Amino acid sequence: MIPQLVFYAAAAIVVLFGIRHAWIARSVPRLKSAEADKEVHSGQAVFLDVRTDREWQAEHIKGAVHIPLHTLRRRAEELSRYSNKQIICYCQSGNRSVRAAHMLRKRGLAASSLEGGIGDWNFFTRLRR
Repeated sequence: MIPQLVFYAAAAIVVLFGIRHAWIARSVPRLKSAEADKEVHSGQAVFLDVRTDREWQAEHIKGAVHIPLHTLRRRAEELSRYSNKQIICYCQSGNRSVRAAHMLRKRGLAASSLEGGIGDWNFFTRLRR
């Protein structure tokens, strides 16, 4: 009986985390690379790379601000100078950036996520050439 209760409790926790993640993902606007490029080049937005230092050093979008997701809570104040712009968060594939954008939106900043992350961005920039 007790092993079944533990199993059901664990399953309920997993389901609740899944629901929470889906709710967060729906609350964050996502921009395709072409839209993000247009916003940044018009001066209305700035890119925020939330990947690790190692990922940043390997490649990043020129002109982006770098604050890894695991440091964003304590460093979010650094983004106050962009309070009049949209902050387009990006990561490798688009998952961490959604969490980052959600966190920034809770702080009152206009934040969105780059759909598909830097992988889609690289594909977009290759097509643009």
